[in-house]
Amino acid sequence: MDGWSASSGSVSYDPARDSAIPRGPDIDGHLAALDRFAKLELAFSRTQLTSAPPLSSLGEPAIEGAEAWMAPIALAKERALCLWSDDATQRNLARACGASAFGTVTLQQLRSAERPDAEDLDDAACAAALAARRSEVMTALGERVVDVPADPETLIEQARREGWRDPGLAAATVGRAVWWTLTPTPWRDLQALLAAAREDSGPAAAWQETAIWDVSALAPDDPSRTAALIACVCLIESSLPARVDHAVDMLRAGSAVAARRKAPSPGDYLAQAAIGFAAAGVLADPQAFVTQVRARLNQEHDEAASSAQA
Repeated sequence: MDGWSASSGSVSYDPARDSAIPRGPDIDGHLAALDRFAKLELAFSRTQLTSAPPLSSLGEPAIEGAEAWMAPIALAKERALCLWSDDATQRNLARACGASAFGTVTLQQLRSAERPDAEDLDDAACAAALAARRSEVMTALGERVVDVPADPETLIEQARREGWRDPGLAAATVGRAVWWTLTPTPWRDLQALLAAAREDSGPAAAWQETAIWDVSALAPDDPSRTAALIACVCLIESSLPARVDHAVDMLRAGSAVAARRKAPSPGDYLAQAAIGFAAAGVLADPQAFVTQVRARLNQEHDEAASSAQA
């Protein structure tokens, strides 16, 4: 045990065995960290240092301990430049201070749109532009750049490349509010993602739970809307043989999320979910499915009440 404590491995407690279990080092994780450090060193070697203007030039905003975030905004405003930042909060802060801002994703989209406009619109040029854009999206997803506009086919391909192993991909996509606003057909896209994860024996439930947590943040000032959105995500996976049981399990997880968001129970908003699905054309007969789920919930409630009385 003393030898392990001095190594790059780790020791954890296994309650099933009631003993300490030594584990070897995460070689892939170490190599990935070294690669990130190398990229940071390369970026730093190309960085030009300059003095930032006083933050008082930004006017009223004064956030304690935020000098590192505010200095680039002050510099961009002084030089009348557009701030390039991949942090959404910093971009919003820059705009509030009177400085323009953009992110890498926006730059990539503009570059992709400009290529067909600048070249002859033949099949080869369009195919090359689309292939380049797809490659950039795949790279961004692999590096966990958030808020990347990606269709479900591209996202599924990236997940399959990774073997559905890293939950960070779900967190960077369906786990972000922007994904839901950028995706024209979020319910169909989420269905396609979950079906692909099931087909590949991937963690479909984990992806669905990630989506539950994120969708709950879309309507922070409308608890009823929050509960209805959670209910939709809980019911979206309807391709399973035991789909009713799965929906009930998801509703339990959704209820916990709703409680943390101070929203009503999503089980009380199944009718609203059915209406939303009918409008989106996602489920063949959403009302019948909701009726089955509600019946199962009532059955469990009656059984729990009987057990309590006994």
